[in-house]
Amino acid sequence: MENQENTFKESYFIANKKIGWISGGFTITATWTWAIALLVPSQKSYEQGFAGAFWYLIPSVLTLFIYCYFLSKVDEKFLDNYTLPQLMEKRWGDRVHKLYAGILAVLQIMCYAINIIAGSKLICTLLNVNYVMCTIVLAVFVLLYTIRGGFKSSVKTDVIQTLILCIGSIAVIIWLIKSFSTQGQSILFGLREGMTGYENKSFNSLFSEEGRNVFLSYGLTSMLGLITGPFGDQMYWQRAFAIKKENRNKAFMLAAVLFTIIPVSMIMTGFLAAYQVKGNMLQINDSANVAIEYIAHYLPAFSTAFFVIMVAAAITSTMDSCLCAFSSIVANDVFPGKEKSVRKTAHVSMVALVFMSICIANLPNISTLYLFMFYTVIRMCTFYPTVITCLGKDKEVKENSIFLGIIFSLLIATPLYAYAYYIGHEILIFIGTILSIGFPILFIKVQKGLLVKER
Repeated sequence: MENQENTFKESYFIANKKIGWISGGFTITATWTWAIALLVPSQKSYEQGFAGAFWYLIPSVLTLFIYCYFLSKVDEKFLDNYTLPQLMEKRWGDRVHKLYAGILAVLQIMCYAINIIAGSKLICTLLNVNYVMCTIVLAVFVLLYTIRGGFKSSVKTDVIQTLILCIGSIAVIIWLIKSFSTQGQSILFGLREGMTGYENKSFNSLFSEEGRNVFLSYGLTSMLGLITGPFGDQMYWQRAFAIKKENRNKAFMLAAVLFTIIPVSMIMTGFLAAYQVKGNMLQINDSANVAIEYIAHYLPAFSTAFFVIMVAAAITSTMDSCLCAFSSIVANDVFPGKEKSVRKTAHVSMVALVFMSICIANLPNISTLYLFMFYTVIRMCTFYPTVITCLGKDKEVKENSIFLGIIFSLLIATPLYAYAYYIGHEILIFIGTILSIGFPILFIKVQKGLLVKER
């Protein structure tokens, strides 16, 4: 029975560690390109011009290179696991293991909910259907095609979804250029004018007053959240565990190249929408859906349908990754050996994730951007402990400082940030962001300093 369960785990959670660099690059791209990668770049470039676009695009692309470089420095023995919490347990023991498992499981629930919200709102906008029913259908649809094959199913569908996203993004860029040239307008002029945002403020500079405000209210959290994201997210560790060692670097490099195409096309859409709104040539009703409204109004009719398919690909690619990541955590870290089989635990956990995410998606006045920023700041607290552990820089660090640093980040920094973001207080947002990543660093540094004094 044990051998059967291990065989199932190898196949279901890490695809027998036989993912090649092309399929690996495609699955990383698809997972990194979630609903946020299509909706937020267009929204921020429309609202906050160049500054808003910059603080999403640059960190999101750099992150894949940084994580790739980091993995190349990690001892291969750390990558012989099913989950990140398992990796941390081997060095720090049960308390840190349980804390990591809880945090990473919650992040998967939130990520699944974010994508349900984004997808359901888009479908409701286009088809005028019931929102609650839409969240249920979307959530269950992804569950049905993922639950049987697990991680292998996710990788296979990711290849198709990445092709749709990249081809669609290139098509959007071509359509934009063609539409402007047909009307005798300069697309470069439109892009340059759109960099100030639709309200025509000084968002075209990172160092203007408006540019600095964007950094404090959004840019810092976006930058740190994106760069630290894969370090504290089981979806990316699962891919690191599953891709062959010799293919890992090439897979992440390919993903970085493929991914760049997607937000660039959305940012162009946001800039051009801002330019035309300022010139009274266009009206946008909801900035969160600026890409779909602009494409529906300005580009050929069939392009709207294709963009919807793109959004569906982005949403479902990350949702199936969430299911695989969550089930691996539950089956390996939360209830190992407490069910009749690993298979049953994995399947039941996926159903539970779907139920909890649907509940979150139907909370009153829930926002994808707010939930994304909250999700982002939670993810930061595991960054420093994970890095020093994997790089072997933890020889004088005690378990207590790791555990308390993360706990203080969750209990103080996260609520502070959530409240500050809700009320729009830029200084408190800045403080909450710094404390979220800073508490674990502080506790570890103080503990090491006390050890030096004792000597």
